[in-house]
Amino acid sequence: MQKEQNHVLKVWASRGCIHLILLTVGFLMLFPFLYMLLASLKNNQDFAANPRRLLPFTQLTTDYNGAQVPLYSFEVNGKERDAVIANGDKDKIEFGYLTTRNLLEAELKLDSHANARRRPEVLMIFPLGWVANDGTTFELDKSPGVELTLSQTSEQVKLTDRNNRTNEFAVYGVMHEGQPETTILSEQNLEVPLYVYRADGLKSSGNEAILVNTGREETLLDKEGKDRDYPVYELRSGNSVQELLMASNSTMTVFVDPKDTQFVVYTTPIETVKAAEKVEFQLKNYDTVLGQGQEDSLKLDRPLVNTILVTISVVLGQIITSVFGGYAFSRIEFKGRDTLFLAYLGSIMIPFVVLIVPMYKLMVAIGWNDKIVSLIVPWIFSAYGTFLMRQFFVTFPKEIEEAALLDGCSRLRILWRIFVPLSTPVIATQGIFTFLYAWNSFIWPLVIISTTNKNDHVLTLSLITLSNIHADKPNLVLTGAAVMILPPILVFILAQKYFVEGITSSGLKG
Repeated sequence: MQKEQNHVLKVWASRGCIHLILLTVGFLMLFPFLYMLLASLKNNQDFAANPRRLLPFTQLTTDYNGAQVPLYSFEVNGKERDAVIANGDKDKIEFGYLTTRNLLEAELKLDSHANARRRPEVLMIFPLGWVANDGTTFELDKSPGVELTLSQTSEQVKLTDRNNRTNEFAVYGVMHEGQPETTILSEQNLEVPLYVYRADGLKSSGNEAILVNTGREETLLDKEGKDRDYPVYELRSGNSVQELLMASNSTMTVFVDPKDTQFVVYTTPIETVKAAEKVEFQLKNYDTVLGQGQEDSLKLDRPLVNTILVTISVVLGQIITSVFGGYAFSRIEFKGRDTLFLAYLGSIMIPFVVLIVPMYKLMVAIGWNDKIVSLIVPWIFSAYGTFLMRQFFVTFPKEIEEAALLDGCSRLRILWRIFVPLSTPVIATQGIFTFLYAWNSFIWPLVIISTTNKNDHVLTLSLITLSNIHADKPNLVLTGAAVMILPPILVFILAQKYFVEGITSSGLKG
């Protein structure tokens, strides 16, 4: 009994492993198509996200000062808060970046001053100069001995530096004569409080600290032996004094909460700020490439109709000629039938590149060059399709056909009433193969249809134009690719039952 249970468990475990492997392989095969389909539903800005994301995201916007502006997200005390750029590119405030001498020297040993001074870990970020709401101008970096009183708040923010390092900073308010120091954004007449950001690497006792410009400078050498002076600042907190060097300075963008202007964040560069986003499928991409685009290169509606027309015509034409040819070669006796069939079948061995020039000259001779009819008529005859039908028809019992002839049926009626209904799987198989070939045809349309004749272009030609002209819009390029690949996928899914039956019956009878 125990052995039987173990055997059953092993069987189910092996089946489970097999199913898991098959599902994994299937997912890996479908993933490129899934990614392309989802990418076609993105906006162009979403492609700049790093790392890449599968779902399409759209940045949220809000009304601020009478205009729709993008929202950005900041983490404060473990909660997400949204903010907007306070005043565009104007009224930016210059901030200094403080670090220790050891951290700065470690970077200077590896590079020049120009590069190395922007790479050390930043321990404090503070405003260098601003204009207060009473018109007083503060220039901390140019005023030795000036002290900046800092009052710690309960907020913690995460800021990303130029090297994409994200650190958590404690937020300190700038105080002057016991009052919070503020500045005014001129266009909006918005009073914005000033803040200092301190990393956990700096220690302080109590909720207040004083930042002092000592007026001294430290001279440091870089990798190339060149010297440079760095201003020295002191951070005083209680009885502790920490000496810091101002490694670099830069203007920072002001972000404010549109619902609470007392919430302010300064950060640079803007590319590192996390946008406030939501998942949104951009179906308008399909409207753009299917007729509503302002440029002709974006309008794939006419090429799509041409491709459908050409594909349906070629599929129907090949099925009809293959059914008649297959029936003639399999059921009708005539002199030289087998020899003619072998010669017809041998035409499959001729490479298409050999036929391009004579076929092009023939189209020019009969006046079909640069016309859509040249994409249809040369391809409604198929040696492969005739061979496929012939091999299927020879498996039919002769007694059925003889009985029908005795009942007075003509050859055409026998073909239509008996052979065609029984040949649904093989007809579907040929239809799928022909559909894929006609739909994806590129070389022959490129040769026979000129680039100036936009009205007779098919999708394969228009996609090349689209990808060349709009290479900077990957969402539209991938939308065009989705328009190209979705119909064959749908046809295969809908017809796979008959396709499998055709493969099975061919294997059993052929």
